[in-house]
Amino acid sequence: MNAQQSKQLKGTIGWTVRKFASTKYLQYNIAKDKNLANANLRKAISLAINKKELAATVGAASNPAVSFTAAGITDSSTGKDFSSEVQPAATKAVQDYDKAKAKEYYKKALKELGKKQITINLLGDDTDDAKKVTEFIQSALESTLGMKVEVSNVPFKTRLSRVSSLKFDVVATGWTADFSDPISFLDLLTKGNAYNYGKWESTAYNKNVSLSKTTGSTAVRWKAMVAVERALLEDQGVTPRCTKPTKLPWLRPASRALSSTVSAHFATSRKPTSSSLSSLESSKLS
Repeated sequence: MNAQQSKQLKGTIGWTVRKFASTKYLQYNIAKDKNLANANLRKAISLAINKKELAATVGAASNPAVSFTAAGITDSSTGKDFSSEVQPAATKAVQDYDKAKAKEYYKKALKELGKKQITINLLGDDTDDAKKVTEFIQSALESTLGMKVEVSNVPFKTRLSRVSSLKFDVVATGWTADFSDPISFLDLLTKGNAYNYGKWESTAYNKNVSLSKTTGSTAVRWKAMVAVERALLEDQGVTPRCTKPTKLPWLRPASRALSSTVSAHFATSRKPTSSSLSSLESSKLS
């Protein structure tokens, strides 16, 4: 559902947003682009994007992301939300919006790379909302950092094909967890994972993911996953941008006519599947 439709329906009797563990993020082709392999450049990009304003452009139910793991996944032993535990000063310093710091990191990156300006291609889907996202990011990076950002909006199937063959610089993508646990997100960026398209790698990250899968202690496992998420955010291996519901809004019987309208919208706007992915995988990628 796009921003305009969600704003029109918000406040209607029976309108309820059911939140699911879904995160939209930027993924960098670190394997083939030496510029994007520079951590300071990735941090500059993250800090230059006002994620609160960006979330508002893609629907009233979207929220700015503070972590790669979507909010709402809690530690059963403490009741604490995982995303709230991975926000020390070090992660907030590169995840929050801060134009001044973004410029500082960009200057560092230019010096380290021996460049006067950096050009990237931003890949995204060709839906109305996806175009709003890429336009927003393009404007933010060009106006704040002075980067040159070329945008490519293509059909979902084409985007997946390009990403899987490493024919991209930065891609606006997303993931929906199929079970309520941080590892459903964190496992994606381990070495050798098929969804780690940009080939970002961290020894500490991989080590703690492995620990979370082998320890018999719930406390040790949770602590390891917190360390994993913090390592990712501090390095900006990917840049989380927003969390967003991925299921139909729920409407009580009193709003049957409206429910039919919403259902019809989703029936005609489903994303195409990719021949290279199973239908289950396509439903989790976005």
